[in-house]
Amino acid sequence: MLATTYNGLFIEQDGEWKQILNGFQKRIRDLHSEDNVVYGVGDEGIFIRSMNGGENWTVQRFPTKATSWNVCSNIEGTVIAHGDKTLYHSNDFGSTWEIIHPFLEYGGGAPSIRSLFLYKHYLFIGTKIHAKYGGVWLFNLETRKLKRIKIVMNQMISALTLHNSYLVAASGSCKGISGNISFCKIDESIESEKTYWHTCQSEQKASSYLDLSVDQHVLYTTSTQNKAGISTVCRVLLEEGIVTVCDSVKGHGWRIVNEKEGYVVAGSGESKAMQWKKKVV
Repeated sequence: MLATTYNGLFIEQDGEWKQILNGFQKRIRDLHSEDNVVYGVGDEGIFIRSMNGGENWTVQRFPTKATSWNVCSNIEGTVIAHGDKTLYHSNDFGSTWEIIHPFLEYGGGAPSIRSLFLYKHYLFIGTKIHAKYGGVWLFNLETRKLKRIKIVMNQMISALTLHNSYLVAASGSCKGISGNISFCKIDESIESEKTYWHTCQSEQKASSYLDLSVDQHVLYTTSTQNKAGISTVCRVLLEEGIVTVCDSVKGHGWRIVNEKEGYVVAGSGESKAMQWKKKVV
């Protein structure tokens, strides 16, 4: 297991944690792995990569001062990260990079990128709050064509993932309690001119949902903290169309990763590990 803190990157092996990347100053916002290849992105365009399961790392910088919230990849060596309005695309496990401007035609009014999800040669892009071009966009990496598949102008799209045959989006804003989980058929979003989205009913309202994690048909999400400084860990049941609370964590629920029903959630105030029917704090 890998974990990132303000003090750097840590790896857990046989119950023991050890620090790696000593002297590392930038915050890592996302980690993503394909077998033994691990990628990380974070503040001011930082990109890190390990080809051996986290033992050794290379550190690079993208030409941006923006925070990169997401990195996605596949086993063939495709890696995609983002700047503010740009994409960084590699086909060789992050050794060389191409800069792509998916929103170039929108000029200075282009939306800022908040989340990414790679499916075959299609890249789904979730935006930050944008009064005109906010929502979810689909970018074809082969044809370089872009289309908008979800219009959301008063919320950010904080996370995207695939659950069964559905594209799932987590969204919200810092104002109100209108955060939601929505989903659509992923093939329909690619092939059809119009995409139909469905919104889950939440058992407990939140300003925003922040992350999504799926493993073996089990889908979890996390939320922003409430006025008491507590956020929720929720199970998402798309078949029933509901989001049900199963745990809480101090601070914002920044990241979650699961293995079947078990999960580890990283909150801004604490982290929790839950084995099925057994909590480990």
